Amino acid sequence: MIDSVLKKHPTKFVGCCLANPAENRTGVKQLEDLILKDGYRAIRFNPYLWPSGQQVSISKSFSAIRPQDVSSI
Repeated sequence: MIDSVLKKHPTKFVGCCLANPAENRTGVKQLEDLILKDGYRAIRFNPYLWPSGQQVSISKSFSAIRPQDVSSI
């Protein structure tokens, strides 16, 4: 449902994703698909979801996503 609204009204709505820091990198694939294929433009990082001792890093975790693909909020 959200995807169809974003496609129908791309100048009115911005899709926002919540980063999933899963160890098996499934979260990375999900974010790449949402941003690069489905038109989402924002990523929310919740540091409490990251494994203990790891820092939140978009450059290491999500290298396929370019800064121009995502909006600053």
